[in-house]
Amino acid sequence: GVSAGNLARWNPIFGWSAFISGTQNGPGGTVYGLARAANGDILAAGDFTQLSPVTRRARIARWNGSTWTLIGNDVISGVALGYAVIERPDGTIVAGGNFGTMTGITANNIASWNGSAWTALEHGTNSHVRTLLHHSNGELWAGGLFNFANRIPAVGWARWACADQTCPTDLDNGSGTGTPDNAVTIDDL
Repeated sequence: GVSAGNLARWNPIFGWSAFISGTQNGPGGTVYGLARAANGDILAAGDFTQLSPVTRRARIARWNGSTWTLIGNDVISGVALGYAVIERPDGTIVAGGNFGTMTGITANNIASWNGSAWTALEHGTNSHVRTLLHHSNGELWAGGLFNFANRIPAVGWARWACADQTCPTDLDNGSGTGTPDNAVTIDDL
């Protein structure tokens, strides 16, 4: 096995290796979601007990090639797990998970970081957001274990169709049928 500090990379020639070598080999704790930012940084969502070398509980973090940093001050409440993170084309970072607040703002499982502050996406969802996608049509899609997004029936899947991310609509066109999918991934086909 390879000691990888909860993050590993695959190379088809050399196999598995630690994502980061040296003393900063990864966040302590579970990593649930990864995304690449436009500038090449790695965004991570999870339940981290440490961001090397500083012991600090965190849920959403950024690796710039040499250092882990928190995105915002990452004070979130509830069960407080980050499951998914993405960067939108405008540079906004969106995080989904199982949380009630993000830095004191009621965020209900989904929040947006504009570079200086976290904000809620309307009323959020009524349960976990497990996956996020910036669709090629400009919409933000979310999947998870929820029945409502912004108090609108959205069983397992929702999309924010407005440019300012304030208009969630259900992917099943509001029928509210089915059960939450506990989605793990979505893809822009």
